Amino acid sequence: MIGILFSVIRIDVVLELISFAICAFISLSFLRAHLNLGSRVFAMLSAGFGLMGGAMLVRALIVGASLFGFFGRDLSRTLMPYLFQVELLYSFVRLTAYLLFVLAYVLYQAPRAPTELAVVPPPVLLIYNPAFELMSVVLLAYVVAASTGNWKRTNSKGSGSVALGFWALLASHLLFALTPLNFILYFAGHAVQLLSLLLILFGALEAMRG
Repeated sequence: MIGILFSVIRIDVVLELISFAICAFISLSFLRAHLNLGSRVFAMLSAGFGLMGGAMLVRALIVGASLFGFFGRDLSRTLMPYLFQVELLYSFVRLTAYLLFVLAYVLYQAPRAPTELAVVPPPVLLIYNPAFELMSVVLLAYVVAASTGNWKRTNSKGSGSVALGFWALLASHLLFALTPLNFILYFAGHAVQLLSLLLILFGALEAMRG
């Protein structure tokens, strides 16, 4: 069981690093769009994806350093007791990023938010936080509705791809939340998350070109 969990964590670290790279490109693309067009929405989206990517990078490096000795055994022993706190901090920073997404679209409409519950075995909490998944669903539900409404109203460059990307990001958190039913859903959630970031990156590049 422990061997399987470590294999899952290794894959998780690699996927987080890939997601970080995509988030960095998205953040820079929205930043350039903001500088070109002066839109506060693009500025907030850039900041949100910057926070999201930064959290992914820090989490991947700390988990890799503590569990797999990326930077030596001494650092591994030092970081190991703090893994659960790192996961909580990671969740908090990503929720802050989602709040920035909400704030960006609050310029257009008023918010709405649904909620649900999930339970997982304690060892999995090192890489999986059910409360974070559920709060993410709540925040992203509004972002999805607002970005879709913006796409339908304005049909501006990149808005369709961004809206579809947020739909996929919401779907990824729903899959993560359903992980207790089947662990395959955890990997499906990662795959859909990567797809969502690629869609948003495409939309950000379109927006940047104006």
